[in-house]
Amino acid sequence: MPKLKRYLKKGKPHPLEQVTDKKDRQRIRLTFQAIEGFVMCSCFVTGLVQMISLRFSLF
Repeated sequence: MPKLKRYLKKGKPHPLEQVTDKKDRQRIRLTFQAIEGFVMCSCFVTGLVQMISLRFSLF
């Protein structure tokens, strides 16, 4: 995967468009899906732990 810069210059193609191999594109897409799934599960579990801690708090 090419290095992504924070700001793109006008008129330049997006670095991900430079990836032409079908397998590489699929790997990049699956990597993003794995990262998004991990973040979603982490947020869900954090909220669940907060609700449990409020329910069973001693105060």
